[in-house]
Amino acid sequence: MYTTPAGARAGEHSDEILPVLLAEVMRAGYADTADVAVAAPKQPIRPPAERPAIRVRSAERVWVQSGRLVGKLLVITFRDDEPLTLSPWPLVDKRTGRVLPQLMGALPGTELKLRAVAPSLPRLSDDGLATVVHRWSVSASLA
Repeated sequence: MYTTPAGARAGEHSDEILPVLLAEVMRAGYADTADVAVAAPKQPIRPPAERPAIRVRSAERVWVQSGRLVGKLLVITFRDDEPLTLSPWPLVDKRTGRVLPQLMGALPGTELKLRAVAPSLPRLSDDGLATVVHRWSVSASLA
């Protein structure tokens, strides 16, 4: 079973690992598009003051499958006036689903796979804030 440096078993603190890894990839891929940050687990995700913005958080518990951490994440975007809809496709090799090497520079020894698991849900508030909720599946092997 995978253990964190603090000795916690998968499922205890590993729910925080996948959002951090995905946020690093998104910072590399969307640096010029939006502010990217990890949202606190089990807390409401409030619209940030700086927009456009992307927030990443676990949607459910992480599990271990064939030696890989696997989980579903929420990727929430905020932008004024019109939705910012994202897809994992620009970030991955289309054949393998693995994140492109040039986006993994900050994560040596890590392999990530991404895919969308549900349609994106766009919402436009009365004050003009466009929010889109994306549900992605992420799996990671850590060296």
